[in-house]
Amino acid sequence: MLASFSRNTWPVRCISGDFIAHASYRVTGNAVAMGEAAGAVAAIAAQTKRAPHDVPWSEGQAAVEKARAKARANSGNRDGSF
Repeated sequence: MLASFSRNTWPVRCISGDFIAHASYRVTGNAVAMGEAAGAVAAIAAQTKRAPHDVPWSEGQAAVEKARAKARANSGNRDGSF
């Protein structure tokens, strides 16, 4: 998702609060998954000398799935969990 007015602007969520308030935001799960996907696409973009928004999501998704499969294999858990 990109802002329509710029090819290099990424949407972010700005929140502010103290430690107690942060505990109630419940964004960690979303932020982890978004960060994992953004990192995968950024790595592909850097390796292929493209801008992140020029990387099709199918490439990013394949990279995330490959990394997760590798993590499962290295964890030693046979049930597929980490």
